[in-house]
Amino acid sequence: LGLPMNSRARSPPRVQPHAIADFRREADSPRLVRLFRIAFRDFPYVLTQFKPTHGTVFRDYLRGYSHWSYTDMDLFVGDLPLFIELTELRDYDIFTYTQGDTENLYLRGQFAPHRNTPSVNALFLRCPRLGAGLTESLEAKSREAESSRRGPHEQYFPDDEGCYSWVVATSSARVRYAPKAFADMDFRPVFFADGAILRDASADRAVPSGGSAACSLGQGRMDTAPSMAMAGAQRTVGPPFRVELSPACPSEGWVESQYRVCIDILRLNRSGWPGEQGAGEWSWNWNVEHADGSWWAQVMAPVELQGGCEEGAFFHFQTWKRQYKTLAYGSPGLPALRGGRHWRASPEGLLPVVAPDGALDRGLNLSEGSLLTG
Repeated sequence: LGLPMNSRARSPPRVQPHAIADFRREADSPRLVRLFRIAFRDFPYVLTQFKPTHGTVFRDYLRGYSHWSYTDMDLFVGDLPLFIELTELRDYDIFTYTQGDTENLYLRGQFAPHRNTPSVNALFLRCPRLGAGLTESLEAKSREAESSRRGPHEQYFPDDEGCYSWVVATSSARVRYAPKAFADMDFRPVFFADGAILRDASADRAVPSGGSAACSLGQGRMDTAPSMAMAGAQRTVGPPFRVELSPACPSEGWVESQYRVCIDILRLNRSGWPGEQGAGEWSWNWNVEHADGSWWAQVMAPVELQGGCEEGAFFHFQTWKRQYKTLAYGSPGLPALRGGRHWRASPEGLLPVVAPDGALDRGLNLSEGSLLTG
């Protein structure tokens, strides 16, 4: 994702996706060229570990852009430009959107815009397997893949995204981690309506399979006209205050132990602060920032929408996709597309939402609508 930003522009920045199918510019070293060709052929999934290098590898594509980001394939993108704040583009070198686990300071693979400068683009070189040890690392992976009986999409190697997140968190870069995205980590279904990603704003209410929600797709939308003000989708609750880093991040087992870094959220929740809510009630909704050598946290609340909805920048399929892999297009859990504008995602599948008269193409309150299952 490239984010062009011109201070004299009269329109808000746009998000421009680029799909790079074939990068033909050869590296200086024939040895590296050979090793990458082997990687493409024998263990292609390892290439996801090279996301942090994209600012350097694709620099010719990024000319004229102020920021760039990598992304993933297992997500739906909503009205993303409405969530990007002017301060994020102006005041931070890197920012990333979390899904309620902001205390874990790793850059999310779904969205992590980087300022397009040589110093930021070179941060990945501090990871041994991406920098000085790149050739040796690729050779070791090649030997392991050759001796393994696993298929090309089943190879597993230590994830360098963890190392890179540690590099960024321990550098002098100005970084923000903001909870603006959704993931399938609770029972609430998610609705896709005219490009927006919505869910019931009642965090403590699980909507049973096949049931309805209070969220009204016809009303629960943010302002759909981005402006140069770029106010974003959050409001502050109480003052910011200092926090400390901690290596005690047991929930992030995919990150190698030496690269785990988080804020001490337990002490943060115990301490309390003079705001509108108790810290424990809002612990999932912290903005965490690194600026001028210090770490800060501030409780945030999402912009309140009409119709009982909350809107997210994107939705990440973390667990439901395992079930989706068993579905065939046209099956009850994944019916054929019929031109509808409103869809509901849940562990059971992705289903169109229909109005009482059977129409697929109008706004409706979900308490009146139903799901098309056949």
